[in-house]
Amino acid sequence: MYLSEITHESEWVNWEARESIAQGKGVIYVHSGETPPSKLPAFINEFGLKIIPWKHKELSEAIETAAKKRS
Repeated sequence: MYLSEITHESEWVNWEARESIAQGKGVIYVHSGETPPSKLPAFINEFGLKIIPWKHKELSEAIETAAKKRS
């Protein structure tokens, strides 16, 4: 899922993340630039979700790791 400066305000993103986790899906968050937004949705820390930059190598590795952790 993509993180922006307003992602933390979205009830739909909150629902989608929690529902995906409940279904055992691997969830990662990506952001543009070198650093993630300053305000993050609470569920990121709550579930220990990975946040990575939108770069091919990091994204590829995170997807592979998330897929291995699926229930």
